[in-house]
Amino acid sequence: IVSVCSMSAVAFAAGNKYVKLQNGANFRAQPNEDADRLAIIPYNGGMGYQYSVTGDDGQSWSYVTFAGKNGYVITSALTDTPTNTHPTSPVQAFGSDTLEKGHKGYFVVNVQLVLKELGYLDDAADGIFGKNTKAAVEEFQAAMDLAVDGKVGVNTRTKLWNVYGWWLVKNGVMIY
Repeated sequence: IVSVCSMSAVAFAAGNKYVKLQNGANFRAQPNEDADRLAIIPYNGGMGYQYSVTGDDGQSWSYVTFAGKNGYVITSALTDTPTNTHPTSPVQAFGSDTLEKGHKGYFVVNVQLVLKELGYLDDAADGIFGKNTKAAVEEFQAAMDLAVDGKVGVNTRTKLWNVYGWWLVKNGVMIY
């Protein structure tokens, strides 16, 4: 169990914050690098900021809400303003490479968010393309009359976007 040693000065006012690191930021269950990772919040991913604390690892952590869960992100990874725009195409939202079991990252998170909203995935959008994400992709592909291979290639990513992705961006649910 990780304990919080002391409260630090608040780095930001409460509100929305965004990830400024190109590789994204780890969203942790506790304010410590060794704590369970709940998800990877991608570059420019938005979240609801609450307050900052100093973890027992000596680093400043921000307590935030992301994808309906509360957790911690290293404060130095955050900024007050987004640095790019929302995706406007399937490639910007889900990437241009085929996603499959074993892949990780924010493109996987976006696929998972769409599959969750459509009712195909019950798991958290954690950015890890595992067996449950593969099964959800296969179920989606079958329902959309696509070739069922459990991979998110050109046809599946376009269908995900056309069916629901655009709505998630418009309503601020999809990360970018």
